[in-house]
Amino acid sequence: MQARIFRTSALIVALALTAFILRSMPCQWSSLPYNIDGLSEYRVAEDIIDSGHLTFAPESSHRESYVADMPVLGLLISFAASTMGTSSLDATTMTPALLGAYTVSFALILSMRAFGNARGAACAGAVLAIAGSFAFASGCAWKESLGLLLLAMSIYSYLNREEIGFRILTVVCLFMLVFSHHYSALVGLSIISFMAILGSAKALRDQSLTSVLPRELLTVLPAWVVLILYYRQVDLPYLDYLSPKADLYLFLAVCFLMLLLGTVLLHKNRSLIGMPIGLVVIAIGCLLMAYNYSHPIFSGIPAPDSMIALPSFAYLILGVIAWEGVRHIPTSNSTGRLTAIALIFAPLSFIVFALLRSLDETSHMIVFRTFDFLMIGVAMLVGVGFTQLVKGRGRLAIMTSVSLVIVLSATLPVAYDSQRLFGVQNHTFDFEYDAVSWFADNGVESYVSDQRLGETGWRLFDIEFGRGLPYVMTEGLSLNDTTFYVLEEQWSTNGAQEFPFGVVVVPIETIGQTLSENSVVYVGGPTDNNIICFLTG
Repeated sequence: MQARIFRTSALIVALALTAFILRSMPCQWSSLPYNIDGLSEYRVAEDIIDSGHLTFAPESSHRESYVADMPVLGLLISFAASTMGTSSLDATTMTPALLGAYTVSFALILSMRAFGNARGAACAGAVLAIAGSFAFASGCAWKESLGLLLLAMSIYSYLNREEIGFRILTVVCLFMLVFSHHYSALVGLSIISFMAILGSAKALRDQSLTSVLPRELLTVLPAWVVLILYYRQVDLPYLDYLSPKADLYLFLAVCFLMLLLGTVLLHKNRSLIGMPIGLVVIAIGCLLMAYNYSHPIFSGIPAPDSMIALPSFAYLILGVIAWEGVRHIPTSNSTGRLTAIALIFAPLSFIVFALLRSLDETSHMIVFRTFDFLMIGVAMLVGVGFTQLVKGRGRLAIMTSVSLVIVLSATLPVAYDSQRLFGVQNHTFDFEYDAVSWFADNGVESYVSDQRLGETGWRLFDIEFGRGLPYVMTEGLSLNDTTFYVLEEQWSTNGAQEFPFGVVVVPIETIGQTLSENSVVYVGGPTDNNIICFLTG
């Protein structure tokens, strides 16, 4: 028993350390938070440390957005900075990496609790520790990284809810989700609701519903009530598509159908399909990827770079292994079956809903963000499938494990090479910070640039911004008089970032001509990528 506990503890520590190291990698390229949302979290943490309260200046950029309405991550970062005696900047970059490591650890323990298989749990933990998309989602300085941890904690405590302490912990985690991140709260509450409803359906079949349903309702419903009331009170704009005037009833219909399908699967006692169809999964995935590359599915959202093929193929291999896990879910224990169905079907409800409502920018955002939460269930299915594939294969199992790590490593460009794959630069570099700091110190109250540089000054120093300069320059349109504009020379190579609409490459000749016709007031940055502020008129 002691040897087993030691091996399990060592496994958790090893995977947590791996997750932490991978999520700390962006620190070697910039001292600023890895993603633009982290700049606001840094400001919130700084304000909390300086003032000691949650009242922010009304003119600050984070007060104008929803960041101040969900301050739990900012509170956590400020607490970490004060406790460890570090700067709020260092705490903002390192705290999310720690959160990601804890998330992987909880997910590993959750998988072991659900399926009772150490090898499958280790595989699930490895997927979440190394997979590029989850490394990014759980390691960035944004609210989702905290939401993923709270989600894993709430699911684990819900599985142990027969003990009153764990049931209370479930309720606490769900309430914290509401004040941590709106989308994490929505998906997390949906997953727990699926587990409660599916569990109640099983209890109804066992003729014990009356003893189960009241406790399940008391666990989940209060958090839903608080979510609805609080988000209405703060006038949260990001969930308008789920209002009764928009697509709420379509969403509820999709969830109902998913619950029916999940109930059928929950009560099956034999494998779903008698033969593996991994090749079909790969074929469908390749076709969808090729179609989206040539004909973007979401209107206005450009296709990713062709380099996405390598990590996409790696994800397809994981999908094949996960399908093997799906085939064996009906033969798993009831706890594992319930957990896997809820973790897959609840997020899938959002994806199906998004594809049905419209193929617009909002639907793209829903699909894109939901994939992060779907990964926990996928990792568990990969663990189940991997266990079945290597069972009784001796040395071949070791080779297969190494191959799995290589496949997972092939997805890391999704986390660290996003500019080339998706046209999104997640780093804010120190020279860019120095530039917008100079603007703030020298009376620049507003400027026009691309989306990334514009938001950098706004989030860090409350400088008003406009976007669209790359389009104006490439189209040869005239610039406004007496206006500050900011550009980077890399716009002629890597392109300017106008998320989510892709990048705009501005010819170097156009940049040179524009600067020659106007007054340059600031030049900074490396010699191969100057950041330049100029004034028209």
